[in-house]
Amino acid sequence: MSPGIVAVHCGAGFHNAKYYKEYNKLSKQASEKGIEVLKNGGTALEAVRDAVIVLENHHRTNCGYGSNLTMQGQVENDASIMNGKTCSMEVVEQLKD
Repeated sequence: MSPGIVAVHCGAGFHNAKYYKEYNKLSKQASEKGIEVLKNGGTALEAVRDAVIVLENHHRTNCGYGSNLTMQGQVENDASIMNGKTCSMEVVEQLKD
């Protein structure tokens, strides 16, 4: 039986074509991390969390480490995650550093 499917993307906006291979490799790594969590008995929520962490820790994505700057030249992040079974949701906004 398949553990499920994990699909990710590297952020909205412009992505330089010269980095497409790097984006594809990163997307594969993030998806594989999520699948690993599911194969080891983790929940879908844990799989998504761990896949997103892979993306956020990479300098080419526009979230986490590689975030776009505000007009003031600072990094601010917003994030949310939702449990599809319970529809409960957690949101944070304007996180700095």
